[in-house]
Amino acid sequence: MKRRYKIIAALMMSVVVLGGCGNSKDADQETTGVEITAEMAEEYVTLGDYEGIALTKYISEISQDDVEAKKEEFMEDYRVQTEVTNRAIQEGDFVSLEITETEDGQTEDYGTVEITVGEEEFDAQIDAGLVGHSTGETVTVESSYLSDEGEEKDITYTVVINNIYEVSYPEYNDAFVKENTEYNTVAELEEVFNAEVEADNEEISLDDLRESAIAAVVECSEFKELPQSLVDSAYEQVKEMYQSYADMFGMELSDMATEEDLQEAAKYSVQEQMVIISIINKENIEIDEEGFEEYKKLCMEYMEVETEEELLEYYEDGELEDEYTRQKVADAIIAKAQVTEEVSDEEDDYYEEEEDDSTEEEAEVDTDVILEDEAETETETEEN
Repeated sequence: MKRRYKIIAALMMSVVVLGGCGNSKDADQETTGVEITAEMAEEYVTLGDYEGIALTKYISEISQDDVEAKKEEFMEDYRVQTEVTNRAIQEGDFVSLEITETEDGQTEDYGTVEITVGEEEFDAQIDAGLVGHSTGETVTVESSYLSDEGEEKDITYTVVINNIYEVSYPEYNDAFVKENTEYNTVAELEEVFNAEVEADNEEISLDDLRESAIAAVVECSEFKELPQSLVDSAYEQVKEMYQSYADMFGMELSDMATEEDLQEAAKYSVQEQMVIISIINKENIEIDEEGFEEYKKLCMEYMEVETEEELLEYYEDGELEDEYTRQKVADAIIAKAQVTEEVSDEEDDYYEEEEDDSTEEEAEVDTDVILEDEAETETETEEN
């Protein structure tokens, strides 16, 4: 199966809504007002035999870069900012600015913006233009970018320097660790960082395995010709989703997917949802309150919110239940599968093609990776 359609299936979770999951026999799915019922799934799909189906769980080894990132995140709690008044801006300074942008006679006020000079967090030209200037100065910075049409566009930034701060951190050593944590040495603390990275990698591996499990059953199932109303409805949502990513990355829709891609992704998403409904019914999958409550707590922790009300602000009605149900479907497949583990050195190994790609398909890999990153964020939320 092509990687592209696995990715789209994961993304479609947020726009295709399961209904009636509290009773497995009433499971159905609604797509833009077109309902996929359990009876419809039974009519149009013959589930493949997933007893003993072969799946691969890719395991990422702990990288020193990931451990270092954990350390840097930890040290941010002990970051010290000292305001500087006796010198100009240097690379590495943390600065508070007021930024106004002018383009083609139109002005946009960004208000107060805080950046670390040299990190290129706003515009690299602003970073370069600030060095050597002091608090209270107004700096004019010229920049440019290529429009979607390939035309070079000029921008003028007016930047007022409010404050300059020098950033420092305490020395990271055994004494610091003992004073500020429950551990006695750097080595002990870094064992914790290693364990956290290992747990993060396990979550990613499990998320990918779940997506692969559902995709594998779709692949081995048989489908009658699908109702065009369902495919058309899914097509509109797939197209809207692709367009949103194209807008996000400053690309044209045609750069993200061909018309054939959109049609195939729409068809695949309907097939996948029918498979999910069929497995819900076959395995008598229901939402267990205890498990769902734990799932919500993990989601709250991942989304960094304190209350369930805050969590639900990120979801449409019923969407959280759907994600939990989808996870249970994947886990039901995995429980009956033959799962082998394989160490993966590169993230892309998670999504190796089973067929040889043509030159045209290889040219589309970068687009797929963009979508893959977004899909990973959503599927990671499911596990957390």
